[in-house]
Amino acid sequence: MDGGFAEYVLMDADFAVKLPDGMDPYTSAPLYCAGVTTYKALKVSKVRAGEWVSIVGVGGLVYDGPSDQHGKWVRQKVDGVQAAIITVPLIQAYEEALKSVKRGGRIVAIGLPAEKMSISTIDFILREIKLIGTTVGTRKDLQEALELAKLRKITCKVAKHKLEEINQIFDDMLNNKISGRAVIDFSMQ
Repeated sequence: MDGGFAEYVLMDADFAVKLPDGMDPYTSAPLYCAGVTTYKALKVSKVRAGEWVSIVGVGGLVYDGPSDQHGKWVRQKVDGVQAAIITVPLIQAYEEALKSVKRGGRIVAIGLPAEKMSISTIDFILREIKLIGTTVGTRKDLQEALELAKLRKITCKVAKHKLEEINQIFDDMLNNKISGRAVIDFSMQ
């Protein structure tokens, strides 16, 4: 779509989602990508109340890469989880997710490793673990994620910037200097 950094855009209403009343458009902006993607992963994991979920590696969707002790730590603390969500494109994240999941558990994959993976199928078969792939959510998922964020008073850590700072923002992103999300505020002069 033309105008990715435009103040205004003309679009088909079928692709628009109304921000719930009272939600700040800046602090909710990350929910439109990382938020809805993670929300969709939780939905397809079919996790229920009382079950444990592990977010493995928290990259662009959340925050950091996995420790090689993640699976061991999870198994010690809660004897494994019913669902593990992989949010970073690292093979190590898949390995740690597999270690952290209980028998019959689910691994939901969002992170896309660039290299080919080689994972033993023995654990998947003998422990009856399901591997589920998913991508960004639908418009309905986004509306649900926004309503949940409003209900639970979830806000995202953002820093507002002028449009003129866009090149510096991209440099900072490439050099891992941004904490939270950078948001363009077109009203800033």
